Amino acid sequence: PYKSILYNMFDKAVPDEKISNLYHQKPEDLYIHVIVHAAKHLKASGLGIRPICDIYVLNKIYKDTFDRTYINETLSSVNLNKFEERIFKLRRIIILSIV
Repeated sequence: PYKSILYNMFDKAVPDEKISNLYHQKPEDLYIHVIVHAAKHLKASGLGIRPICDIYVLNKIYKDTFDRTYINETLSSVNLNKFEERIFKLRRIIILSIV
């Protein structure tokens, strides 16, 4: 079910202004990619702390500029909106216990 998101993610990539053949994902697409990838790993074999930390960092950097409507709609399309909410809560617990 996640293939529809993962496979077309790079179709939305933006070319770099200075380096040819280098592309960037929009921050929202990168965040969605991390969430989907984490869900895929959790289903297959388990989830480590790395993606949870990535989610923390992305939210910290882009929290004021994220298009939350786009993120929520995209994650809802593959039933991952509740997963993201749970990971978001979990990252608070983990980061607070580390810091």
